[in-house]
Amino acid sequence: MKTTLYLSLLALLILSSAFLWPKKSTITPPGTFEVSENFYCDKHVISNFAWLEYMAWLKKIYGKESLEYKAAQPNADVWGEEFICLLQLRKYYHKHKAYGDYPAVGISQKQAEKYLKWRSDRVMQYFLISRKVIPNYNDSTPEDFFTIEKYFAGKYHNAAVHKKYMQYPVYSLPTPEQYLSISKDYPAYTDSLPKIPCYFDSLRAIPLHTAPKQIDFADGLSEWTKTANTIVGNNWRKPQGEIVGISKKASNYIGFRAICTWESYNEEK
Repeated sequence: MKTTLYLSLLALLILSSAFLWPKKSTITPPGTFEVSENFYCDKHVISNFAWLEYMAWLKKIYGKESLEYKAAQPNADVWGEEFICLLQLRKYYHKHKAYGDYPAVGISQKQAEKYLKWRSDRVMQYFLISRKVIPNYNDSTPEDFFTIEKYFAGKYHNAAVHKKYMQYPVYSLPTPEQYLSISKDYPAYTDSLPKIPCYFDSLRAIPLHTAPKQIDFADGLSEWTKTANTIVGNNWRKPQGEIVGISKKASNYIGFRAICTWESYNEEK
């Protein structure tokens, strides 16, 4: 019940505050800051709470037993890979409210990419609702939910495309070069890293927690990039590792964030 209320409040916040259309050519997408003209970046890595919101939507649309919902489950087995004392986080980390604003880890690169496509669709949908271009339909099946492609093709509840709003947001993973260029101007959110994480109470203190009101690029967390199997940044398990590295699977030291641009719909495509 509390989780449902929390998700509803988040949606209300997005609807009420994120889409006041300014006089500039593009707006700042929710959760991001402006890097340069029409180029935005997330202030923080994606949190457990944001991932739970995504999974709640998948469950509503596809069902709890669907392949889509199951495929979005974080890999809880990443906890305890090297430190046995962290095994209990397999049960608590991704779902306990105490970890809501901690980074979503145990997420593969492919899962991250699917999440960002979903996020692009939801942001565009909320924008169109807020501008009264489309009603707030109670979409509840795989056939009727909103996507950017359906809308511009006239296949979302037969809604007419509004000629004033022909741009749409595209959230994606940054390239390694983009990440390094952006992150160099912002502080890390961990001043020091423990040599052995098990000295901490593993239900309360793993060095991944973000500061809520600032732009954070973590020394304690590597992040997925757009390049296949490529991560960037040091992390709490390998603090002196390569700045750009390779990983073929999800881990407890890899999170992700998005960059975003507004693209113009081309009717001739």
